[in-house]
Amino acid sequence: MPALESFLVDCLRFALDSHRFEKPSLPEGVEWEVLLRAASRHKALGALLFVEKASPGFFPSSIRQELSAYRYSFLVHADTAVQQVRRVLAGLSCAGIAAVVMKGWEYIHTVYGGDYSLRPCGDIDLLINPQALRPAEQVLKDAGYQPLVELWPGFRYRHHNRAYHYQLEQKPAPGFDFGVDLHWGLFNLRYYDRLIQPEEFIRRALPLQIGETAALRLCAEDHILHACGHLGLHHVESNALHRFYELAWVIAHAQPPVNWPLLLERAAAWRLQIPLRAVLLKMEELFPATLPQETKTALDSLQPGAEERRVYRLLMRYKDTPFVRILPFRWEPASVWQSLCFLFEAFVPGPQFLVHRYGQTRFWPLLYVKRAGNSIRQLLAFSKNSPKDL
Repeated sequence: MPALESFLVDCLRFALDSHRFEKPSLPEGVEWEVLLRAASRHKALGALLFVEKASPGFFPSSIRQELSAYRYSFLVHADTAVQQVRRVLAGLSCAGIAAVVMKGWEYIHTVYGGDYSLRPCGDIDLLINPQALRPAEQVLKDAGYQPLVELWPGFRYRHHNRAYHYQLEQKPAPGFDFGVDLHWGLFNLRYYDRLIQPEEFIRRALPLQIGETAALRLCAEDHILHACGHLGLHHVESNALHRFYELAWVIAHAQPPVNWPLLLERAAAWRLQIPLRAVLLKMEELFPATLPQETKTALDSLQPGAEERRVYRLLMRYKDTPFVRILPFRWEPASVWQSLCFLFEAFVPGPQFLVHRYGQTRFWPLLYVKRAGNSIRQLLAFSKNSPKDL
């Protein structure tokens, strides 16, 4: 690991548990601008601030000023964003819709104690009951949010989607962009979404307070499974340190403590043993002694079934193509038919999407030529991979 990243890991360890981990030491000949860029990329500026607070004067005054500037920029954005978060959550609550806050906005109020200056915040991710999708969309519409233009109207209801993005139309401040990602599934992959029911996650969710607004957050076991699945299925090549730090924090501060036998049982039932093991062992490498010894032993002895291994291998092979979201994995007639319908609508989209994607033209059907070229390139990329595992 490069010296700067190693230093950032030491800072994150110290922020995670200053009693268990030693205060970091500055690497020799550190290039401060390079360090700040790396910390920003890994969303680890909060850890640098923690070290400076614990040891005033640890960083030169110029770097302390840079860190203060970062904090201020985060706060300026968050001051406007949190108003939108509270407005959306309050609207969903008034409509009787349970919403579980996931990812960044949950971490801000758990890992970072509600301090918006310690972690940059973007759009908010909310998990809802699938049956509440249409009412939730109406709440967002009333709050000024519109869904992104679809390939065909209603595409998100008919096919593989278990998540969709809704963008705030009227910007409350210049340069301010904010949106809501509604999830009515966990991974937006058909194979897993058929195994995992979001209603169970909502039923087990714990309270989360965002200012005066009440919301929900995932219980520890569900949080760990979702975080490992999300990272292991969608961001398998990511080395962003904040992802592992936040996961380690959730494990270390779980109340009640994590029920590891129950978690491992759910991982087996939901075919998540491969990403769970990979992510947790990587986290343990970065933050030693976060996992109990018996849990590490259990992870080492996991034996994923043939179906899980086959599906995971396919996902990793085709993860950069649109096909990965609709591969049926099980050749059931209804599933195959839905996949064929998806492919048709994906490669032959409606005129509204064509104009939105490629720009206005005098004769919009010509845009199908451009679309066809993109589709052929995707098909060629897909065909380069051997289909023997299918």
